[in-house]
Amino acid sequence: MQAMALSLAEADMERDSSRDLERLKAIHAVASGGDFAMAAQQAEQALAEGLEHPFLLNLAASVREQSGDLKGALTLLERAVAL
Repeated sequence: MQAMALSLAEADMERDSSRDLERLKAIHAVASGGDFAMAAQQAEQALAEGLEHPFLLNLAASVREQSGDLKGALTLLERAVAL
């Protein structure tokens, strides 16, 4: 468990904020264009890669809520609020 925590901490240290911002903008553009399924897929991928942002968490929560996974949606929304 400690090794995993260390690897997550190292991943945070290696984040490139300008690259993350560009990725957020790209996902936002997809969502703004109306392709919510693609935007949510990209959000899930970004989250899996360690990019934590309320926008991404909200997109992923919306998809979970629409699929009936209310508990999963609530978990993501709670993470978004915590940020």
